[in-house]
Amino acid sequence: MKIKGKRKIHRSIWQILWITLVFSISSAGISVAYWHDGTQIMGTATTGSIKPLFTNVYVVDQSPNDSSCTVFPEIKTDDKTMTLTVNNAHPGYQAQLRYEITNKGSVPVRYVPEESADYESGIVKVVNQFRQEVLEEDGGNAEGTLTLIIDATPEEDAYNLQIQMPMYFEQAIPRVAAKGGV
Repeated sequence: MKIKGKRKIHRSIWQILWITLVFSISSAGISVAYWHDGTQIMGTATTGSIKPLFTNVYVVDQSPNDSSCTVFPEIKTDDKTMTLTVNNAHPGYQAQLRYEITNKGSVPVRYVPEESADYESGIVKVVNQFRQEVLEEDGGNAEGTLTLIIDATPEEDAYNLQIQMPMYFEQAIPRVAAKGGV
């Protein structure tokens, strides 16, 4: 009979230990919940601006060097569109222009070439070459080149034409290097 009594005591000790363990875990959970309820997480999100602007445009070269045919590049008042006005256009005329774009925004931007980046009709072709990968924020700038080619005129006589060249940019997302890669 003594064995039964020791088993009973032994079992009672285990029951007390289990009850104590459950109570400890429960009180820890309640403590964490109370602590978490009093904890505040504050976050701040800021947005930037994308503001690439044309700052300069000029004619570099014309061929043939014909004074009757001229191109006048102009930056519109919004600084986001360039207008090319060609007076006395005739087939074979070609002009090369340079332009400068400055990023006045607060985030880096990347040029987005679209199908409309190169203007082409049966009369005139404008090829845009902008090689800069990313324009840095707050004053980063880059140059591009436009080549204007008059293929044909609809009439025998020379005529005037006007072309608008908008540019499209998007936020430049930094590239993350792969682990263990080059």
